[in-house]
Amino acid sequence: MNGSEWSPEDFEAWSRIKTKPLPPPPPPALVFDPLPDLTDLQRDALAREAQRVNERYLVEFVEEYGFCPFAKKGRRLGQIYRYVHFAETESVATLVALMQKIAADPAQVVVQVVLPMIDVAPDAWRRFVSDLTDFANLPLARDDRMGCAALHPLMPYSDLNPFSMLTLFRRSPDATIQWVRLDAVRALYAGRSGGTQLMTLAEADEWLKRPPMTPLYDRIAITNARMARRLRLETIERLLAGYAADATDRYHRVLLNPAYDGVAGPDDAKEQR
Repeated sequence: MNGSEWSPEDFEAWSRIKTKPLPPPPPPALVFDPLPDLTDLQRDALAREAQRVNERYLVEFVEEYGFCPFAKKGRRLGQIYRYVHFAETESVATLVALMQKIAADPAQVVVQVVLPMIDVAPDAWRRFVSDLTDFANLPLARDDRMGCAALHPLMPYSDLNPFSMLTLFRRSPDATIQWVRLDAVRALYAGRSGGTQLMTLAEADEWLKRPPMTPLYDRIAITNARMARRLRLETIERLLAGYAADATDRYHRVLLNPAYDGVAGPDDAKEQR
């Protein structure tokens, strides 16, 4: 039936049709094998080590060299939170619940969720983090939704331009989810990336004389690239690989001997029991 064949009765019937809402999409599946069962003692020791090495990455690397201009201030203001999640089951329900709990607390502006010891390829991890975040955002109000970034010890990058280099700085010691409140991101970029602004003719004349403003995202990328080239890319790769190796070494020690205290070796820890 084409448009010319519709009758008034057809339109009346069409108006009475009630469409059913689409069913929600299924949660994303894990892209890595769950961890073996851990004891409480192992979880406590592994969580301490995961937090310690993540702290090294954030303070010694990200903050020290200014690869995120807001990291140090955010930590000082108590806006940065960190969790350790042990992926011991095939369900993502715990991660979904965690993100929605975080989203309900405006104080948690930037959150990193560290998943120690999981074996996952960087590209698969990036897709999983994006799909997980989209799924957990579905029931949330606009101002409560979270943006995400996937961090991974082997995150690929290219030195072709400042933007393709950004993923180098996301080589965290462990596979990590970074969630950021989108309302905070919008506030940060307000007035920096276009939009409409009311002004007088005199103000407009003065504004037109100014050099064009570089978008904030571009400015961060360019500044990071300059710092990276000054430090040398191979030096940065080596430094970040060292944090990942530190984490792996400590995890092995804990699994060999849960009584490992972070100072003594496994044999010494065994004697302390």
